[in-house]
Amino acid sequence: MLTDLDIRKCSYDTYVGITVITSLAFQTNKKTTEHYGTNQGTSFSLPISKGHIVGFTGNYGDFLDSFGVILHA
Repeated sequence: MLTDLDIRKCSYDTYVGITVITSLAFQTNKKTTEHYGTNQGTSFSLPISKGHIVGFTGNYGDFLDSFGVILHA
């Protein structure tokens, strides 16, 4: 079971007037992934330390517009 998640070394940038996520990487208590995407733009991270991960959500078209984590307390 995943108990820790750190969405790290991620980035976002603007393409054709739209702010999009350009890269994602995940670190859990089990494994760290390689980057997905181009890893360019402004860096951000989303450390999660409380709750249980029950799912992921996002919005995309030609690009990944948003990404979120669904937690249960």
